[in-house]
Amino acid sequence: MGLISVRSIANRADTTEQGLAVRAAIARALYRDGDASVSFEDIDNATSSFVNAAVLPLLDTMTVSELQKRVRFVNSNRQINDMIKHCVGRYRKSSNLKAAAI
Repeated sequence: MGLISVRSIANRADTTEQGLAVRAAIARALYRDGDASVSFEDIDNATSSFVNAAVLPLLDTMTVSELQKRVRFVNSNRQINDMIKHCVGRYRKSSNLKAAAI
């Protein structure tokens, strides 16, 4: 399992650009290893901009269940976990609304 340090790649978890850098690392780890661990060690918070860029595009190629099995978020705190859950939940709701409209 590839270990991805948010601190090493982006220093923080605040911006879309930082999220894109982390997403690229996650994608490489998934391709190379089949799964990934994303470490938030020494990161106090994550913004929705960061999570939307780092995590949600992965859902274009996998289900939420697959994401939960293949990508682990470690050394995170409650705020970071809640932000990931919130953004993924909002994505799911949006996807369900789009599917119902078709």
